[in-house]
Amino acid sequence: LRQDTAKKHRGLDAFFDMESPSFQKRVKVISMEEFVLREGSGQSQSQFPADKEEFDHLIKAAKECKKGSGSDTLKSCDIVHAYLSKHGTTPEITASHHQCLIFDKGMFDTGKPDNEKGASEFCSSGNRKMVYVTKDFDEPQLLYIQA
Repeated sequence: LRQDTAKKHRGLDAFFDMESPSFQKRVKVISMEEFVLREGSGQSQSQFPADKEEFDHLIKAAKECKKGSGSDTLKSCDIVHAYLSKHGTTPEITASHHQCLIFDKGMFDTGKPDNEKGASEFCSSGNRKMVYVTKDFDEPQLLYIQA
């Protein structure tokens, strides 16, 4: 999605400055291509093996893809979506349902938010419902949050 110069489609990097040193210090980030190579290759260490006959197409699409039907030069992102949907758990949260995802250490660790007022203020624009990331989100091996 970073290659989308028209900015029609958004990824997490539209909401977080993933290139900043402070973000990278806190969150380890790898590309979708790196993820598929590491986890989908079918090697003994891979957790989510891709179908062997689709692997080459998946790798190309994981590097760069086009939303929709694709083209001669770019693969469709549908193969990446199908791969993640097959192996991942998709939580029932969407921006279209006016939900606001909150990462709060206290809520995650103890079930009590560290900064409920700050979270409420953050989510107040557009009258969004707060959804806290809890240990339930940590249970699946692969959590697929669709944009």
